[in-house]
Amino acid sequence: DSTNGSIEANRARAIQLLYEPAYEQAEGDIMRSISEVYKMVDGRTLRVVQERERVATLLRLLFIAFSGALLLMLRRVYRALLATLGGSVDDLYLRIARMGSGDFSFPIPVDESMANSVMGWLAETQDKLARIDADRDKAEARNRRLSQLYVALSQCNEAIIRCSSEQELFPQICRDAVIFGGMKMAWIGVLDEHARYIRPAAHYGSGTDYLEGITISIDEDEVIGRGPTGTAMRENRPVWCQDFQHDAMTAPWHERGAQFGASSQIMVAGSG
Repeated sequence: DSTNGSIEANRARAIQLLYEPAYEQAEGDIMRSISEVYKMVDGRTLRVVQERERVATLLRLLFIAFSGALLLMLRRVYRALLATLGGSVDDLYLRIARMGSGDFSFPIPVDESMANSVMGWLAETQDKLARIDADRDKAEARNRRLSQLYVALSQCNEAIIRCSSEQELFPQICRDAVIFGGMKMAWIGVLDEHARYIRPAAHYGSGTDYLEGITISIDEDEVIGRGPTGTAMRENRPVWCQDFQHDAMTAPWHERGAQFGASSQIMVAGSG
């Protein structure tokens, strides 16, 4: 019983201590210390947040400035590249690909301010290559034409050896000139010494209707005597007419030539 009484006395004493001013003062001191700690933590956290906000704002400003500088630099690089290339990369690639395939039919438009650029040099190179290509085509065409004429001449020489009369020779020569010489139509005229007119004696090819009823003189005083055929016979030399339908020399026969489809290029050789 004495033990229980002691416990009860201690409990009563402990309860009494909870309500004493000293306990309340000690409790208040502890709570104030805790409150001050909380305030210090909140203040430090606020300062850290504010510092991070200032850093984030500075980084955003730096990023904006860097982006602006980058865009300005890219614009300057693009303008410099455009001035160097003279056009877009895709357009330049397309032009080079066409030139590489031998296609020079598409001109390269280049402004005068871009003359000293890759596109300008490419346009100049294409013009040179196009001229070279055209000259080569002309040379090849001329060589083919000469080869045809040599073959026709060879055939005509053989015909002269084989044939025994003009009636046999003249048609053969006309035929060889068309078949081997690549001519549209060939004809041979014989001079009537008394009338001084040339009459067709043989012909071969397309458009021979042109010769039906044609009148050609060798008299220089007549208009029909100053054409290619009359001039060749009179002066004993070859005469070339590059544009039959527009040459003043062939004016008397323009209507006939248009009607029967005469060749725009005619060669007439004189005879002795």
